[in-house]
Amino acid sequence: MKGIKTIILSLIAATLTAALWPGCTKVDTDVAYDIKAYLRLPDVDSAIWYNEYVEIFAFHDVDTADFWVRSYEDAGRGIITNKDDPSDTRGPEQNIAELSADGSRIHIGSFTGGKVMLVAYDPESHGKYDSKMYAWRQIAIEPGVGRVTIGLYFNPEKRGDILAGRNTDSNPDSRVYTETKWYVANDNPWVEPDS
Repeated sequence: MKGIKTIILSLIAATLTAALWPGCTKVDTDVAYDIKAYLRLPDVDSAIWYNEYVEIFAFHDVDTADFWVRSYEDAGRGIITNKDDPSDTRGPEQNIAELSADGSRIHIGSFTGGKVMLVAYDPESHGKYDSKMYAWRQIAIEPGVGRVTIGLYFNPEKRGDILAGRNTDSNPDSRVYTETKWYVANDNPWVEPDS
């Protein structure tokens, strides 16, 4: 019994020494991420804040080299698909979007390390534009950074020229463009009608 008490007291002493020793400080490994979403409409001169509508999903330990968002409908449900095996899909880990009190940003939470794939979904069709926009990107968590803000721009008339999937069954309408490290897709890009 005396030996167990000695071991416990030694562990407590070692813990207190490490906690109080100069130079031994706790490193904050959490990184808080915010997204500032914007909408670029063809008939408006500048991009407008668009945070209140966007939904964001996070997938931990997933790489965009291996996964993508196959369609607007999948984005809305928070579903990602393996580029090499379309039967390998992953459902939403969490819808993490939380609008800041002033509406200036979307807080997407804190992460402690590794890779995270973010999926953004725009549920609005924007009237005459009738768009179906969504996006995804990779973030690598770098502990100790504190807070990171990421920009995201949706543009209803922009159509991508990159085919996002690797398979022959890829949706031909799911072409993406890259902007601020996001892969952005619009399954129904707006085209100005002939006058």
